[in-house]
Amino acid sequence: MFTISLPRVVESVPVVIDAPSFINDLMELGIDHDLVAAQLTLDGLRQALNDSINYGLPAHEAHNITMHFIFAKKLCGPANGKFTQTEMDALLERLMRETGVNVEEIDLPGHVEKRVDVLVQSRIEEFARAHRQVVLVVGDQDYVPVLRRLRVRGCRVIVASLRRDFLKQLAGETWRVVDLLPLQDGLFTYSYPVFKAATFTLSECRTMIANADDRLLNQVRISESGDVFISKDAVGNRGLAGIKFCLETFDAGNSYSGPLAASDRSHVEETFCDIREAWQMGYRGHI
Repeated sequence: MFTISLPRVVESVPVVIDAPSFINDLMELGIDHDLVAAQLTLDGLRQALNDSINYGLPAHEAHNITMHFIFAKKLCGPANGKFTQTEMDALLERLMRETGVNVEEIDLPGHVEKRVDVLVQSRIEEFARAHRQVVLVVGDQDYVPVLRRLRVRGCRVIVASLRRDFLKQLAGETWRVVDLLPLQDGLFTYSYPVFKAATFTLSECRTMIANADDRLLNQVRISESGDVFISKDAVGNRGLAGIKFCLETFDAGNSYSGPLAASDRSHVEETFCDIREAWQMGYRGHI
């Protein structure tokens, strides 16, 4: 007798993101809107949710996550930090190129945030009928009624948010909560750009800091050939061949690097002045 083994169907877990709410929460942390637009990645959010949902599961049983980013055509962000149309278009174009991401734009009359809420709730209920688990990424109390309805029906809804107080209030209405706040650095891309010391500007310094991952040790370095960059592979007194001078190492997790650090004007200006002075004065070694 022969036994036929059927291939295992990997369970899909849809993730529904209230984009205006999610982006506003990032900006509430103090991150400038242009840096959110330039560096936000759903790959980082996917990884954070993957780690939570698939924790303890063997690799062959890991769930497959699909992302549904629900956006509004009207400009996003709080009144004092609206995205420009160019920033919004660039963000959406980049996210649409990421694997497993569906960007859904709505263009409806009326209050944009409320219209997004209605569509998000509709998507959550739709996915809950077809999947064992659904993830909702929000920071808005308006979703309490739909979460309560789904809980009563026995649906497993995971809520992820950057707002810890919000998660505490929803804990009784959800199957599980995921606190994204400690994972915020993983929500952005980091390119570690290189600039020229002779023409280095304050704006370039801000970009340089924004594109260094605060989860790592980082160090500002200037090469003998005049390149200004942040090193993540060699810090402190390591790997100094060809380096004219370097600044003090930025400790990991202290907000010296990344979008949040680059949104701190005082920090950016201080770092820029240190680099410019050291270059103009011809300093050498560890500063």
